[in-house]
Amino acid sequence: MSEAFTFRELKPGDLPTVIKHCRAQNRRDRTSYGVPHIFDKDGRQLPDVPLALAEIDGRGRLVSAHMFERTLEYMSFGGGRQALEAVLNEAPAIFYELRRLGYRDLHILPPRRHLAGLETALQDRMGMHRIDEYLAHFLREL
Repeated sequence: MSEAFTFRELKPGDLPTVIKHCRAQNRRDRTSYGVPHIFDKDGRQLPDVPLALAEIDGRGRLVSAHMFERTLEYMSFGGGRQALEAVLNEAPAIFYELRRLGYRDLHILPPRRHLAGLETALQDRMGMHRIDEYLAHFLREL
C-alpha cells in the first residue's frame, strides 16, 4: 500500500529542508539547479510565485516542495529582420528594465522553421542559451 501524502503552503522556515532536498536531487541527477527565490526578506511569497506547496509524508516530514513560477516569454509580431535588429540593439536596456521589474529569466520559443539566422542572433547578441537540447520544453495555456 502506498504512503499517503498531504500538501500545505510552503513556509519560509521550510527552505533549509527544501535546499537539502535540492542538493540531494542534484547529486542524484547530476544537475546543478538552485532553489529560486520564493519569499522576500520579510517572508512574504514573491508575486511571481503564485503557488508554492510543501509535500508532507504520513509522519509529518517535508519530503518535497513544488513551486509554480510565473515566467516571462518574449514574442515578436511582424517586422521581420529589421525589427529583430532593432530589438537586438536595445537588448541590454530591455534586460535592465526586466530585471528592475523583478524578472530573472526570459523564454523565447521560436518555431523551428524560423531558427535559421535567428538562433545565432539570440545566442551571440542576446546571450541566450538554447535549452531544448537538454530539457523538453512543454507548454499548457491555462
